[in-house]
Amino acid sequence: MQRIILTLAILAGLGLRADGFEIKVYTAASTKTPIVVDGKLDESAWQEAVSVGGFTLYGKPTPSEPPTFWKATYDDRYLYVGVNCDEPLLAKLQAVPQARDGHGVFGSEAIEIFLDPGHSHSTYYQFGLDAAGSLYDSRGQDPVWNADAKVASARTDTGWTLEFAVPWADLKATPAPGFLLGINVCRDRQIDGKQWTNWARVIEGFHDPARFGHLILSPPAGLLETLGPELRKGDRTGPIVIYSQEGFRDATYRGLLQAALARVTEQLAALEAMAKEETNATLREELAKSVAAYQQQLAPVQTAVAGLAAVGVEEYTRLDLTLTKLGGELSQAVWEARLKALLRAI
Repeated sequence: MQRIILTLAILAGLGLRADGFEIKVYTAASTKTPIVVDGKLDESAWQEAVSVGGFTLYGKPTPSEPPTFWKATYDDRYLYVGVNCDEPLLAKLQAVPQARDGHGVFGSEAIEIFLDPGHSHSTYYQFGLDAAGSLYDSRGQDPVWNADAKVASARTDTGWTLEFAVPWADLKATPAPGFLLGINVCRDRQIDGKQWTNWARVIEGFHDPARFGHLILSPPAGLLETLGPELRKGDRTGPIVIYSQEGFRDATYRGLLQAALARVTEQLAALEAMAKEETNATLREELAKSVAAYQQQLAPVQTAVAGLAAVGVEEYTRLDLTLTKLGGELSQAVWEARLKALLRAI
């Protein structure tokens, strides 16, 4: 009986973590141009880097106003993140420097950058950076840890910008093409009442590494098509959205869809095998009906994926969501079949 209770608890826990949020992926190109961390984002590398927005209010799907944008680049020594904060009430901005690791950073106009260099969903780093160029850094929530990071800010006609550099050595990471790490960029805005916004939507406060977005360094051709399982680590079910200089290529869309289709087909085959091996006639018939129903649902998706000459974001998103939903249902069906078998054996 304890095994049954544990199984049910695990299933319930997985359900609680399901969210359906976009799985965001940013691809960063390397730079040979030296980056001067002065807050101005005026080097050629910044002009070439992809700028992304899409921030939402914490805990809500509502797009945030005023908007926030960020971009990234890197070299052999540093990861660089640049942030542009639109601010219609710029005259009210009072940038007061804070002591290193002072919590006052979070009571001012600030950006929080979270990095999970091992994509472990457990070991991550937080950097709190304010409009005065102050720095708070921690390993998880332990501010005793310090990095040899650099930060600077500057004002523009429409808001303020931030430039941040952290040594790869302090992150215990080695940059290389295809290297993947978790990342999230959040904004604390105090000028017009307290407003917290996030690029990748999180639930358990900003310290929610399982729901961070992703940063991939100079992905080699064909790599993105293989990353579905890693990007969905932790049973993520939302659509994968990739930001890159050349856009999301047809080949990448098609590769991800083919990989997702293969996984769902494998799940369906496992369920079919369980049905054939089931000794209880009633349960065997029930499983066979489920298999037939899923085969019927999967058939048009297989036809659609096979017939795609060009794949755009709309086609990809619809098919990916359908496959993700089917995969989740099949996974649940397999668990339920195993649970019924376990109960019958008691």
